[in-house]
Amino acid sequence: MNLEVYFECIDSFDRNDSESLDRIIEYLKENAPYIKWITSWHDDKFGSYLTLNVPVEQKEDANNIYEMYTSGEDIREYVLVSKYPGIYVFKDNQWVLENKIEDYIYSFQYIKCLLGSPTNKPEILLQTLVELLPELYIKTWELPNEEYYFDHSLVTILSQDLEIFTEEQIIEFYLAYHVDLLMISILVNEILKDVLNYSYFSGGSEKVSEAEVAGMVYEWQYTFLESGGWGEKLLKLIMLIHQSIQKIELSLKPKLII
Repeated sequence: MNLEVYFECIDSFDRNDSESLDRIIEYLKENAPYIKWITSWHDDKFGSYLTLNVPVEQKEDANNIYEMYTSGEDIREYVLVSKYPGIYVFKDNQWVLENKIEDYIYSFQYIKCLLGSPTNKPEILLQTLVELLPELYIKTWELPNEEYYFDHSLVTILSQDLEIFTEEQIIEFYLAYHVDLLMISILVNEILKDVLNYSYFSGGSEKVSEAEVAGMVYEWQYTFLESGGWGEKLLKLIMLIHQSIQKIELSLKPKLII
């Protein structure tokens, strides 16, 4: 993943104005510390000069702040422009994920942990999933519907299916309760593979940029809503688990002897 930061110039100064630029950047850093203000020297066909630069993704806000500064306005009153409304919120001089997005990501983390290895009691896992999956369905509908670019070259999906149930459990539950654990397992794995990049949030050390997160959120909702997408598969999975739990409970109920 390319994490290189690209900078753009927002103003230039004669090399003899270095002291003035030092005072300007000191003021900007003190009163707008959330912008990465840097200076650089140049010596080219245009002469010797200095430039005031900011990261490309911060240029819009930096230009607005710099215009306020040059107009004599108080830049401490500036309200940042969010490029990803509903996904990031500005807190404590930095952009952080909205609580509902963090909660959504945590939901996938938790479900992945549950499915990480075969369970000794499939009936307990089914009961847990039938409680968690409807919440995930609702949360996906509540994701921001802004369209953000998603770079598909960054996709990381499961390389192989998770073994949620053992072969013995699949056979046992089908013979005892007519419950199709194999189909449940297939649907779960299809959904996880459809949810692009969910594995970026499974505790790895790789950093993901704000733009990439915004793109992922859009992709999650887009593939959820599309015809034949993972939203329809999720509903089918919930129904199948619901029916399976019913079959297990009915089979375990004592038979009335008349």
